[in-house]
Amino acid sequence: PVILSTYTSNVVIDGSGIIYFKALFSDSQPNQSIVILDWCYAPNGACDGQIFSSQVNVSWSGDLGSFEINANKLNLSDGIWKFSYSVQDLFLRLSPKTDITVFVDQNNPISSLIAPEKSQEGETILIDGSGSSDGAWTNNLQAIWYITGPDGVTYVPNSNTTTELLYVTFNESGNHTIRLDVVDWVGRMSSNITTVIVENVVPSINLGIRGSDVNNPTSWQILVDEDLEIFSTIYDTGNDISTMTYSWYLDNEMVSSSANLSLDDLDVGEYILRLYIEDDNGDGESYEMEINVISEQKSID
Repeated sequence: PVILSTYTSNVVIDGSGIIYFKALFSDSQPNQSIVILDWCYAPNGACDGQIFSSQVNVSWSGDLGSFEINANKLNLSDGIWKFSYSVQDLFLRLSPKTDITVFVDQNNPISSLIAPEKSQEGETILIDGSGSSDGAWTNNLQAIWYITGPDGVTYVPNSNTTTELLYVTFNESGNHTIRLDVVDWVGRMSSNITTVIVENVVPSINLGIRGSDVNNPTSWQILVDEDLEIFSTIYDTGNDISTMTYSWYLDNEMVSSSANLSLDDLDVGEYILRLYIEDDNGDGESYEMEINVISEQKSID
């Protein structure tokens, strides 16, 4: 007998798989033949250990035959197995062997996560899922990441979504839930969830005077007819800058809610100017400076 052709030389098995083949017999019928199956564990392409052999049941439809490779019945562990089979006719004549490589994956992967418990707004942290495993097929795992923010909205990160290492920057304080799904090549999936508490960062203030290189002055002197322009630079993390509120007080009277302040027509005298800023978490910072308005420039003798 001769095996005319094989339908596949590589088979992935999750439990069991059916092998199809065609055979030609010169002077006997297909249903009078048997199939002899040999197999061995071959993680590197060659047999590693004992070689097994067995006769298998074949279903025939004309010259098309099929038989089952059942991982449980043959005690196949996850990994690569080398199979060969031949057809023996009624007169005990054997066809040449046909080889098949069988990839067995019957077990669910294991998803593993390592992450810091806390971080701060704007800080980039590493979420490590590299401890996920799938026995012999660990290198074939696909990672899928999901993040649920404090607002309850779930999204897929823009980058690093197929690897087991995720670098992420949280720009919003609160609890962020990270879920890692690992999927093996036969579609089995395992999930793991962790939560990172993102702490708010209190903003800080830097004040400057238009036309001057002085930063954060505690006092400033101007002439009575001189305009004073003060600009603020706020240091904060995440999305807080866009939601920052500004309150300027001149002698405890609110005079502006803009990021920068322009003062003119001040009478001679001393004033206390205070800027108070507050982020979307209610955390704030203030800065005070004294303004001295004089009637004319004093000369130094």
